[in-house]
Amino acid sequence: MSKIIEIISDWWYDLIINPIHNVKYHTKWFIQRRIRGFDDREIWNIDNTFYKWLLPRLKRFSEKNVCYPCRYKSMSSWQKEIINRVKQLELIVNYDCSEHEFPCPDKYLTDKQLTTFSKTMDDGQIRYIAFEKCVENFNNWFNKNINDLWY
Repeated sequence: MSKIIEIISDWWYDLIINPIHNVKYHTKWFIQRRIRGFDDREIWNIDNTFYKWLLPRLKRFSEKNVCYPCRYKSMSSWQKEIINRVKQLELIVNYDCSEHEFPCPDKYLTDKQLTTFSKTMDDGQIRYIAFEKCVENFNNWFNKNINDLWY
């Protein structure tokens, strides 16, 4: 419900600030969504669009899944893996435009990397590198496991 209120308030704010410009673009995007199912805003950052699309589906998969790939020892280990990847994907979606505020660089960078980077970089740069490692880690896992994401 709060997401709906946020969308409505953002749209209302846009209409007050620059009504002619914003009505034009909102109308254009509305028409694009009706014609092809998405609007041009989604191709600005296709990877983030894909991650946002995937997140609720991967969450639901973790709830419904009843089988696991043979390379995992048990269903519980597969479930833990999926839950961890959902958390990782949430980080990617939530920090996509604010990589410099990424909350857990120590999870994706080694102690040696953190020590080395801290000598030459500020905290925001280190967090950005950790964010990129998080994305790379998720993409590698997804690439390896995409064929096993069925129930």
